[in-house]
Amino acid sequence: MSGAYFYEHINAYEQWQFTQIDVPSSFEPYYHLFTGGTKQRFLLGSHDHTLYWGRISEDYNNVDFFRPNKLWLRQQMPINPITSANIESFKQANPSNPARYWANFFAKALINTPASFLHKGHWRITTPFDLESIPEPESNLVKLTPRYYWSFLHQECDYTFEYPRENHIRIDWNQSPDTPLPLKPLPYAHDGRVKWWRKKIREKACPPLLLWWQSSMLSHIVIDGHSRWCAHLLEKTIPDVLIVSAYQTTNYDHLDTPEKRLSNLQALKQYVNNSAQHVTPTSMSHINQMLMNAYPNTTRHEAVTIGKPIKNLDERWLSEINTLFNNHDFDRNNT
Repeated sequence: MSGAYFYEHINAYEQWQFTQIDVPSSFEPYYHLFTGGTKQRFLLGSHDHTLYWGRISEDYNNVDFFRPNKLWLRQQMPINPITSANIESFKQANPSNPARYWANFFAKALINTPASFLHKGHWRITTPFDLESIPEPESNLVKLTPRYYWSFLHQECDYTFEYPRENHIRIDWNQSPDTPLPLKPLPYAHDGRVKWWRKKIREKACPPLLLWWQSSMLSHIVIDGHSRWCAHLLEKTIPDVLIVSAYQTTNYDHLDTPEKRLSNLQALKQYVNNSAQHVTPTSMSHINQMLMNAYPNTTRHEAVTIGKPIKNLDERWLSEINTLFNNHDFDRNNT
């Protein structure tokens, strides 16, 4: 599993923006998003273990999500359980930015686990931001958020954080999903891990949930943090989240044409002339913005979820789903 590595992206203001994971072709994932067949079915799993099943409706208005209501073996976990030693290391580090600390922790964990879902390409772990930028206090400067550097990634997480108990969830694509999708049944309140995480929440030492964007469902699934989520529900607090996703880079050349550039440069020249003649006050932030308009960054990073086509996907999907629902003919009874 060697060869993958991670590093931090720091902006010009010395702020952490995201942690990037670069994965070589020699890195073999344990889990794949398997696709194929004839009825818009897919599943996330290994050759002998499935984390969830999905099926897009024929009219593309909704998608069905199914999860097996059972716990995983340790060797099937995409991230090994966080230990008390990990929490003590976090406390001793006392980081000024806990999200940065845990993003690096999860990046290392995803690289080193035998049950990784990472595949060849570039991945990023970051926090969700709704704003494109935030103003620098007492200054005209603007600090750019992770969302600026990682655009079009569907990072919105305006979730209610209600833990779905049922193992079959229908997602209406005409509405935004209002909660992440858990891959495990809701833990019991008396579970030792849940009790422990409730204590860590009170100590301000509970890691965020790790979500993975799934473009096949236009939703996030929970990769790590099911017991923490339950603990937050019991504590009546909202969990922090980190989001991991593979991405592709696209250059939108149409955003930068000679005509647009000439127009912006002429506007900048007129502004400078007006400032020199004291017609308008000089604003360096406005000049910088006009320069950015004249020479825009046409590169965009877009979240992707890459599937792996396999033969006999329909047969495996139906066999596992019918077993999940006690060998009922699911396709016939749930059209």
